[in-house]
Amino acid sequence: MLTGPLVGPKPLRDLQRRYREADRESVRRALALEYQATVPGTGAVTAAKPVDVSMPVAKFFPAFFQHVKGPAAGKPFRLERWQREFVEEFDQRDKEGRRVFKRALLAIPRGNGKSPLAAGLALRELVQPGDEPDVILAAGSRDQARVAYQYARGFAESGPLADVLDVGRHEIRCRANGGVLRTVSADGYVAHGLNPSAIVLDELHIWRTDKQLELFEAMDTAVHKRPDAFWLALTTAGSDKGSLLGKLYLELLERLETEQVSPGLRTGRDEFNGVLMHWYGAPDDADADDEVLAAAVNPASWVTRRELRRQRQSPSMAPATFKRLHMNVWCAADVDRWIDSGKWDELADAESRIADGSTVYVGADGSRSYDTTAVAWAHRAEDGRIDVGCRVFSVRDEVPHHVLHPGGTIDFGDVEGFLLELCSRFEVAEIRYDPRYLQPVMDALAGRIDAGVAPVEPYSGSHRQALGAFERAVLEGTLRHDGDPAVTEQISAAAVDRFDNGDPRRIRKLDRTRPIDVCVALSLAVHAASVEPAGSVYDARELILV
Repeated sequence: MLTGPLVGPKPLRDLQRRYREADRESVRRALALEYQATVPGTGAVTAAKPVDVSMPVAKFFPAFFQHVKGPAAGKPFRLERWQREFVEEFDQRDKEGRRVFKRALLAIPRGNGKSPLAAGLALRELVQPGDEPDVILAAGSRDQARVAYQYARGFAESGPLADVLDVGRHEIRCRANGGVLRTVSADGYVAHGLNPSAIVLDELHIWRTDKQLELFEAMDTAVHKRPDAFWLALTTAGSDKGSLLGKLYLELLERLETEQVSPGLRTGRDEFNGVLMHWYGAPDDADADDEVLAAAVNPASWVTRRELRRQRQSPSMAPATFKRLHMNVWCAADVDRWIDSGKWDELADAESRIADGSTVYVGADGSRSYDTTAVAWAHRAEDGRIDVGCRVFSVRDEVPHHVLHPGGTIDFGDVEGFLLELCSRFEVAEIRYDPRYLQPVMDALAGRIDAGVAPVEPYSGSHRQALGAFERAVLEGTLRHDGDPAVTEQISAAAVDRFDNGDPRRIRKLDRTRPIDVCVALSLAVHAASVEPAGSVYDARELILV
């Protein structure tokens, strides 16, 4: 054992190393006696049995794992066909025996067995021969990290691997090679400096916060440290292609050689750069009631058409929710999105233009750094509709914008200059604005413009009235815009919370990485333009004041 693979806890592995490095027989005999005396006391190495990890993955799973939950509890974990096809391709080796794929994305609807598969693959990597494998189950939150870990813990405690594994609350250790499997979550700590042998990323669609993005970056940049290290992300689709998962998905579609294997599966691979994708999902315009397509994107044998039909017909199941969770379609929940994208597109008119000299009302909503600052203007046309325009200032190049401020903060002097430009171009009747960031701009404009100015505090009654006025203009079709993509992007990013009577209470982001300042600026401008100016009481009574 002293000359074999490094095994057992660190003190025993240190003894092995010292034995191999010793240059005198007397020293080696002493270390051998110390090792012999230590092993029985630990009870660690004597219980360790070799694990045959050379067998194909499809045979490894039923040989070492049994289901721990559901109707199949206690039965061997036999991979479904779709699982076997993916893991066998992902497990490919080149002529030198090296792993072909170091990064992989497996996306599939909810309920098809992602978490048990993730746990099994992580445990398989833990018992691989080698010097102290470091296997990580990574998740966006502690709660999510527990899901896959509980499966791994159940597999470890109930099957043959129990003879070589020590199972703890948050980690599993392999006595045969000194390896460890542990969970890492973004709300725990950011994992820079790790030296992982395998990383399993769970539900990547919820990774949106700065800490989650930093955790992914730390994991992604760590797989080069070991020759066969890899990361594997298992997830369902998200609500936003501007998210981490969305950007990764779009980039893989662009870079990989993809193939539509079946109506429900698209695969992509780049063997040179070591990237693999299996995406089970329906097209973005899929019909939620298409049972044939829904069945095609749910390959697990237990997800039947009958079960999918029951889910779809549930009174609480909105079409968009069903499409995202059970058809793996990129879409936000209907109940959350504020302005329907189709309705907004219907109001677009490429010829829409507000003539110079027209009376307009301006709305402005600002942010200093991460989000955008938006200045909108609205004009009541002769046909009774309200034409709108908007200018978006951004410090982030990836956010659709008209003006980029690359220094990291909004140049409010530039915003001030644009407001002066509007006042010279149009007859600006009033400027309504969020005073949190824009008050200094308005103070600087005092005495230089003839327009009235009115601060509108967020979440105030006036703010809610503005949201309601904008929503009514959209629903009633009285608003008209020019289809500006920078504006449309932010309109589609807004969610709404409502009062019991259905009126908007506040708007919020569907995805924290996508700004919605345009929505507030447009609401303030449209609300001002929607209010009929009060006529003189003397005019109404046909009186002449002398």
